[in-house]
Amino acid sequence: PNDTWTKCEAKMNVPEHNGQIIIYWQSVYNSNNFMDFCLDEVTISGVAKAAAGVDYPDLSLGLGKTSVSNPIMTSRLTADPYAMEYNGRIYVYGTNDSQQYEKTPDADNNYSKINTINVYSSADMVNWTDHGSVYAASEKGAASWGTNSWAPAAACREIDGKMKFFLYFANGGNGIAVLSSDSPTGPFTDPIQKPLVSRETPGCASVTWLFDPAVLVDGEEAYLYFGGGVPSPEQAANPGTARVAKLGKDMISLDGEPKTIENVSYLFEDSGINKINGKYIYSYCSNFSVPWEKKEELGFECGEIVTMEADEPMGPFKHGKGILKNPEAFFGVGGNNHHCMFEFHKQWYMAYHSRILEREMGVLKGYRSTNI
Repeated sequence: PNDTWTKCEAKMNVPEHNGQIIIYWQSVYNSNNFMDFCLDEVTISGVAKAAAGVDYPDLSLGLGKTSVSNPIMTSRLTADPYAMEYNGRIYVYGTNDSQQYEKTPDADNNYSKINTINVYSSADMVNWTDHGSVYAASEKGAASWGTNSWAPAAACREIDGKMKFFLYFANGGNGIAVLSSDSPTGPFTDPIQKPLVSRETPGCASVTWLFDPAVLVDGEEAYLYFGGGVPSPEQAANPGTARVAKLGKDMISLDGEPKTIENVSYLFEDSGINKINGKYIYSYCSNFSVPWEKKEELGFECGEIVTMEADEPMGPFKHGKGILKNPEAFFGVGGNNHHCMFEFHKQWYMAYHSRILEREMGVLKGYRSTNI
């Protein structure tokens, strides 16, 4: 019955086998099946020693039935990745494209059915744990007032002597929600039961796409970055739709009105923020109106991740350069370009999404998966 737990045990004997064996443990895969489960213990006994020269088995196989180092998880489609380090693990949160694919497998991805957020973590950037989905929006989600949950951002902070975790996500293109938890994997609740940022927030009514949050905890202060879209073709070079706001000490309120991030050249979407060597690095995805003949002058091209630098978290930011081309440049299939830069074990990484998993599935309808 609902809200009760039961214990399931299974034992299997694997016949003698020289090839690769993969064991999956998952619930019945259906978006109407709101089933939480945990895999408590796995014991494998009687494993023969590997022959000389035999590598460890490749655990990256999944939906695509292909062996690759990317995507990091192939059992589900996860877009718009955002990474947060905590207690020796990196946690990656993303838009659950699998939820849309299950609802509309024969149609292009329009994101309308997505109201959950996928969560993965790793201690070594090799072995990944799937923590399932956060029920973020809709009547079964924490933010029951919301419709969709796109492009999450995560942060943690000690408040009143206790570590708290925060998930910010876009309710479609019309606002930003915030959830909180005592754990990086949930359960998450909505502490304010309304949007943190909406069309009624000062300076936000005219933002074309009120979405794609990024969050920076900087000492005693914290900041939220969001926005995107091009109001008209004439404004493609300087859309003026990027915003930054200081967060309250509680991380669930705004401390003052949002401020326009000025001169974000050819902004499309996808806010990112990092503090690197004392400088504040704002990053974003350029739109698809960048003139080909100006790409050398600008330092980036269409659909590329671009950086800007400032001495203060709210700017002013200086014109930057492109650092990650559209996935089409690498894989032959592109679309929107969404990223997150993060440091883990003294190494910098870039999380982004691509369409290589759906290509292996024979789909090519805009369903994305997380690469690093």
